[in-house]
Amino acid sequence: MAFLASRSLLCGDCPATIRTAVPDDASALAALHRQVAGETEFLSREPHEVVSSVQRGRAPRDTQLYHSYLAAVSQSRGDALVPLMNSNQTITVLAAVERCRRRIWAHCYRMTGRRAEADDLSQEAIARAIERADSLGQPQSVEGWLFRIATTVCLDHLRRVKRVQGVTELVDPVVLEAMDDDRLASGEDAVLRREDVRFAVVAALQHLPPRQRAVLLLHEVCGLSLLEVAAALASNESAVKATLHRARAGLERSRGRVDVDPHVDRELVERLARAFEARSVEALAELLVDDVWGVVDGGQAVKAARRPTVGARALLQRFLNLTGRLGSVRVACRVVVLNGEPAVLTTLPDLAGAVFSSTHVETRAGRIAAMRVVRDPDKLAHLAQLTA
Repeated sequence: MAFLASRSLLCGDCPATIRTAVPDDASALAALHRQVAGETEFLSREPHEVVSSVQRGRAPRDTQLYHSYLAAVSQSRGDALVPLMNSNQTITVLAAVERCRRRIWAHCYRMTGRRAEADDLSQEAIARAIERADSLGQPQSVEGWLFRIATTVCLDHLRRVKRVQGVTELVDPVVLEAMDDDRLASGEDAVLRREDVRFAVVAALQHLPPRQRAVLLLHEVCGLSLLEVAAALASNESAVKATLHRARAGLERSRGRVDVDPHVDRELVERLARAFEARSVEALAELLVDDVWGVVDGGQAVKAARRPTVGARALLQRFLNLTGRLGSVRVACRVVVLNGEPAVLTTLPDLAGAVFSSTHVETRAGRIAAMRVVRDPDKLAHLAQLTA
């Protein structure tokens, strides 16, 4: 089986595209591990030198051997590799980073709700982990250790920016691959699911105090025990348990409603796109529950209601007002996947296809129960890639 390694340790592309065969048995993997540990002089340097070299694109040839090793690691069960990696803490951390890179980014995104901040903070967390590889205790706990570091990085950042989330302020919609974790399909009735990046959930998380956010994510998404969460946050188990209880209740309140389908009804989203494009109030009315809840985030550039809109009649009136303001400007709507769920992307063909909005819904029994609309140009700018 072949594996294509096309990412650097921290960012950008590898010095070369490397294709390698993955060992089929533990003995072959062990032999590859010994080769990496014994012959890769590059990885025996100080961790900050490794990071600095790779960031400057000056990694030597022997990183090819390292990427061969990572290819094997990423295709194998992490638990089975622990005995093989004990001889070199840096390799242990680097291999775990490669396995968890996307999850670390998603964790930082849940903590901040900002795409660019997640980029920066996840890279900072990875660099910090590599620099502190020698402080890793039990290799079996390396993934939890990585998420504790990422959480600390995010909390430090949130303390610095002291952000206050507005009532109608949403998060950056993101284009990402589905999280291929079997545990995503389990626990569908839970308020927060494993690897959860649903737009409604990430938006609601931002209304929790950062520490509550951290406790909830570390315990329910990252899978750390209450004792491990307490150690990560320099607290005690009883205090963490109380914080977790408050965080769960706060998340339900800030979502507006939780009596929704675990997965968005794609057919409803398709019908919503057609109703938007036709500017049909009647077609939209057929899709809404009577007590539908909606909010629009216009940021600083677009004038929008500063309070949520509750009830089908009120939401339809706002839709009618918007279509009136658009006048003869044409709109085009298509269904795209944002935050792992179908959403409506609205563009303006007469204005060079500029992105007008992204609409994210929650459904219940064949109708739309909640609608979140992003019209903030700063949050929408990166979605232009979907219109090309």
